[in-house]
Amino acid sequence: MKTNDNYKRTMSPGKRKQIDPFEKSIEAALSPGRFISYNAAWSFMEDVQGVADDIGKINRKEPARAARLYEIFIAACHEKADEIDDSSGNFGMLVEDLFQGWIEARQGANFDPDETAISLISWMEDDPYGFCHDLERGVVKVLDKKGMAAFIQQIRAKFESAPNQDDKLEDLSHYRTEPLARKLERSHPDVSARVYCALCMRIVNAGKSKYYDAAIEHIEHAKKCYLKAGLDAAWQVVVADVRKRHFRKKGFMAGFEDIVTGAPKQVEPSFLERAKARKPKKPKMR
Repeated sequence: MKTNDNYKRTMSPGKRKQIDPFEKSIEAALSPGRFISYNAAWSFMEDVQGVADDIGKINRKEPARAARLYEIFIAACHEKADEIDDSSGNFGMLVEDLFQGWIEARQGANFDPDETAISLISWMEDDPYGFCHDLERGVVKVLDKKGMAAFIQQIRAKFESAPNQDDKLEDLSHYRTEPLARKLERSHPDVSARVYCALCMRIVNAGKSKYYDAAIEHIEHAKKCYLKAGLDAAWQVVVADVRKRHFRKKGFMAGFEDIVTGAPKQVEPSFLERAKARKPKKPKMR
């Protein structure tokens, strides 16, 4: 994603003269190079919000222009993130609003919804400042029917595809899929359930027994999401399929069956409980 400065450098000298005046407004409001303390943040946010509001006003008549400006604005906010004390969280909330405006503008300009979904997922995965935390709740409000279908389809395509045989799975976090599954639990539990199943099956299909605990945790989340979405029949299909294909994997199946039957987990005794168990028994009095 290009920052405002990077964007300018990619332009030819002739085109630099045609820079959208809003770009200069974005740069001026964000005050690059100046650290914004907590006490100065309120005045700073008024200026930044004012530019965001002005871009919103051109959204109806010039959605393509607004979409491009929102994208530059979002990128510029990432550049500014290390230069502001956002203890109040207002800057982060503003960026969430910019994402929503960007989606609405792209839809208004009839841009490809698949491209919008792919870019959105990319932002959600690469989120060093937490701007996309709980973003899916706002996304649901603004995505139109085609946009929502594309968003869900891209997630399914991304996480339900078979893993590369050369993948090592030594650190599951590099797939960066679990955070998205968690983000979708509340808004789209049906999609989240399928993502969790894909995460589980990725481990089980690879036969990596040392990761079975993670696989069990994923399938437990999947069951909760299926039931939350009212898809008990779909969950039963998963159960039948796992039992049919993986019954020989005893290390996984024992925990899987506990999830299916709802058996309570064995809770490890606490430190004090273990200590008390070591106390010598009192001798019986004769």
